Amino acid sequence: MKSKLLKSFFDKVNGWSEQIAIIDQNNQSYTFNQLLKSTVFSQQVLNQKKVKKGQIAIVAVPMSFELYPILYALLTKGITAVFLDPWFSRKQMNQLIGELNPSIIIVDHQFKWLLALLPQSWFTSKWIVKGLGEKDPPLEIEDMDESDTALVTYTSGSSGKPKGANRTYAFLEAQINALTGYLKREQSTRDYTNFPIVGLGTLYFGNTLVIPKIKLKSIDQANPVSIINQVKESNASRLIVSPAILEKANTRRLASIHEIITGGSPLLENVAKKTLDLYDDITLTNLYGSTESEPIASTDFNAFVENFNQPEKGLLAGKVYSLTQLKIVAINDPSIELQEEEIGEIIVTGNHVNKSYFRNQQAFHENKIEDSKGEVWHRTKDTGYLKNGLLYLVGTVSRTIHHSGQAYHPFIVENQIRQIFGITDLAYYQKEGQVYLKYHSSQTSNEKLQNWLMESQYPIDVIVATDEPLPKDPRHRGKIDIKAL
Repeated sequence: MKSKLLKSFFDKVNGWSEQIAIIDQNNQSYTFNQLLKSTVFSQQVLNQKKVKKGQIAIVAVPMSFELYPILYALLTKGITAVFLDPWFSRKQMNQLIGELNPSIIIVDHQFKWLLALLPQSWFTSKWIVKGLGEKDPPLEIEDMDESDTALVTYTSGSSGKPKGANRTYAFLEAQINALTGYLKREQSTRDYTNFPIVGLGTLYFGNTLVIPKIKLKSIDQANPVSIINQVKESNASRLIVSPAILEKANTRRLASIHEIITGGSPLLENVAKKTLDLYDDITLTNLYGSTESEPIASTDFNAFVENFNQPEKGLLAGKVYSLTQLKIVAINDPSIELQEEEIGEIIVTGNHVNKSYFRNQQAFHENKIEDSKGEVWHRTKDTGYLKNGLLYLVGTVSRTIHHSGQAYHPFIVENQIRQIFGITDLAYYQKEGQVYLKYHSSQTSNEKLQNWLMESQYPIDVIVATDEPLPKDPRHRGKIDIKAL
């Protein structure tokens, strides 16, 4: 079937002509008409560069106004857009360029120096972006099959080896539909978000996208004052952000904010409680999902915080999204489906769940399961269980601790330590057969922690206190980077 996603969007854009589409990191506003004209301009650049339908474009443009007309130009012309994420190492970037053999590399002018360090890019056509012009319509929209690849976004996942999620036109449409209940409101909103793909959904529903003035590679180092000032200046009405950014923004209540949605990495109790203290009268939602499947489940902050009174339950992910099919399967044998309250790996399927990886059959075999009916299930590599219609998270497959014939799950232990000892930055993990607890805090002693672990019958071999914060994942700066420990 042919995809109608882009025609549907640009038909609506004609009715939003003078409405503000994007407010960039410098508080510059752009209307939907300007977005359309810059998309036409970007199409003409691609035509001049002789990039055609079915070819690949690597995109190294940060979240900015320029990103979206370029992205729409690629999508409408049927050119596969592959994002070169800032958290990639130079070796990974160079390897990716070599493997994909793109027809063009689109690079923001601030990063053109990087190309000199990537030999695989030297003989590839380039578009160095320094602002965009405007051209009047018409806009070309090629006929694309729903199964054609629209975007490729990379995830490090539990293995640490980047794998490209194959976002077909059908998948993009299904994902936007899945986010309708979270993004679409009776009146348009101004959405401050650090998620580029959420930006597509925000624009699709006629909302205004506010682009954060922060480096997405180091969101944990964002300046709280800068975040607050930008939210005030842009009059943003909704935050859709990683917990790391929410924590930065929680220094005071922002009068214009009427809704908050967070996700991308685990939400901690202290951040959720602070948010509730500041915004106890608005909708606060925590989403659980992944690059391959968003959303999987969601919960409001009140229920999330209340669950911390019973930390042995794990983290509350909440009610499973209505169009997500979800199973809990045995960690060592995903063909075995478990019963309610039994802990295992979480697998999901649905139209909004990614079905394949771009040119990576190995990643498919490691992360997907095809059942007897031909349905493809995604292995989240997260562990958890279902109880009374709610999903709880207890850890990941790779972090499950096996000791003396028993399995121990890190979130359950870590949550209890957070509540009892007030330590928020910690990791309970196993390495080379030994069980470690590493934490960043001066509020307690190793002896007290060891006594508690032994009394609670949790295995422990080594306890390490550190003066430095524990390393976090490079994307959302929220999950502990166990390999870096």
